[in-house]
Amino acid sequence: MNADQVIEGISNAVAAAKPAQEYCLLWSDYWWWMCMTKAEWSGWMQAIGAVLAIVASALLMRHQVNIDRRAKERAAASRVRAFVTQLYATSLELKAPHVMSEPMLKMRRLMLEEWIQDSRGIEIEFVSSEWFDALHGARATAVRLIHFLQSGEKRFSEVDPGSDVRETLLRFYRHDLEVCHKELEDHKRTLDQKSALPESKICSRFWQCV
Repeated sequence: MNADQVIEGISNAVAAAKPAQEYCLLWSDYWWWMCMTKAEWSGWMQAIGAVLAIVASALLMRHQVNIDRRAKERAAASRVRAFVTQLYATSLELKAPHVMSEPMLKMRRLMLEEWIQDSRGIEIEFVSSEWFDALHGARATAVRLIHFLQSGEKRFSEVDPGSDVRETLLRFYRHDLEVCHKELEDHKRTLDQKSALPESKICSRFWQCV
């Protein structure tokens, strides 16, 4: 081995021992931690990318959960409003003179029973407390109407159309019906004035809801 080879070997060893070139963020070397090698920058970028991917996935999942919840809230609110509105409309129909017959009363009673049964499937956890109270109150009023109609079916069938007893029954009937109608009117007004959403679920951004 001659002197030139020795010198070349020493030069190669010195070159290999030199630290890797560093690249600085925003081309500024004012802060030491802003300068790293390519390998270090690559590692940091991979770590940051992984964290951002996890955060994006979590936000997307939460957003989807909120979309599903809002769909259930709209469905529950729609069913509550339909139930109360149907009862309110029926209470208006019952005021008509032609309804004061056994077949008509029975038909309305069966309708009320069907609506009450259907209302039990409403997911009440997706409506506000005010709407729940209105739904519960409307159900109670509907049950009273059913009992009232059952009694009317029997009594009106037992008296003559033009008798004084029938007129007395009609007066009591109209009085009780008016009470039920006022109650349903109050429940309907509650739905118009109060929010259907539970208070804890009212939010303006999807990431604000859980």
